[in-house]
Amino acid sequence: LMGSAKMPSMAGGFTPSLEVFDKGNGLIAKVEATGQFPCLFGGMSEMCCDQFYTISNQSGPMGQIVKRKPKDMTSGLAEMFTDADTFTLELSQNLSVEQKANMI
Repeated sequence: LMGSAKMPSMAGGFTPSLEVFDKGNGLIAKVEATGQFPCLFGGMSEMCCDQFYTISNQSGPMGQIVKRKPKDMTSGLAEMFTDADTFTLELSQNLSVEQKANMI
């Protein structure tokens, strides 16, 4: 086991978030939604625009996760009726191999 991710109590409230831990259960990063409140729109906003999540720790930003909007009607239908979603993970170059593996 390299590490784990846990949802904080109350799921972060109006800001969806996750906490990422290393194998020793030490907090290494926090992932939070930025700029938008997707939970207020029932998830339909993700069909119209990208959703951004920042990855950071006490030292500052480590990267971001972007949930991409569907590029066409076929992709949109696939997202509505299946578990298919498209994400992009961008990580800072100065992270260790272990930190990058935990983010994946």
